[in-house]
Amino acid sequence: MRVAVLGPAKRLRPLLTLLAGEALGSESPALLEAACAVEFIHCASLVLDDLPCMDDAALRRGQPALHRLVGEDVALLATVGLMALASQVLARAPGLDALRCCRLVEVLNAAVGPAGLVQGQYRDLRLGATGCEAGDELNELKTGVLFAAALEMAAVVAGREDQVPALRQAALALGRAFQLRDDLDDAAAVGARAEVTLVSLLGHAQAQAMLGRSVERARTQLCEALPAPDRMAALMTAYFGVAS
Repeated sequence: MRVAVLGPAKRLRPLLTLLAGEALGSESPALLEAACAVEFIHCASLVLDDLPCMDDAALRRGQPALHRLVGEDVALLATVGLMALASQVLARAPGLDALRCCRLVEVLNAAVGPAGLVQGQYRDLRLGATGCEAGDELNELKTGVLFAAALEMAAVVAGREDQVPALRQAALALGRAFQLRDDLDDAAAVGARAEVTLVSLLGHAQAQAMLGRSVERARTQLCEALPAPDRMAALMTAYFGVAS
């Protein structure tokens, strides 16, 4: 579990939780618990994605995939442990009443379940990106839903669930941009595997244009939803290289 979580990584999802909570005026220590929980889920999903029965990946983040280090059996146990730990840290989040702790657990598990990451992985394995619309839906289910959970949990901690609809829309645009950026980088890499993605379906130029539109949409929506969005905008500028 430590190997899966503590390796070199961008930590973008937990950063979104922390910065959104700060921008909504919260200083609650529960923000850190929520940020850790979303990263535990993300890391568990990567371990599952790399398994031989899924993508059969040899490397993750420049290091051997977890199942290559510890075996498929222990890798599977690690994912179960991480998912359980995510719910555990949310259930005991400091400074929150029981209702808000339950809401955090609900939001995160909804992102993981049959309407979220699980459905996305199923579609990827059995259906694939058969067209641009299907590819966009697949990206939303495999990437966008966890971005949405990261921001929604910040709103729950801050007591600002009135902002959840706007934050969810911003998160889906941000997730689309993140996946496009990732796919563009993969397509440019030497020796990259040929995969059906929005980049291969649209072509580099159109995918790059969609990336720009998605970043701008996410920035606009975040600025409208967050009372103090400066640090969030700075994160987007640092990651996407687009001026705010």
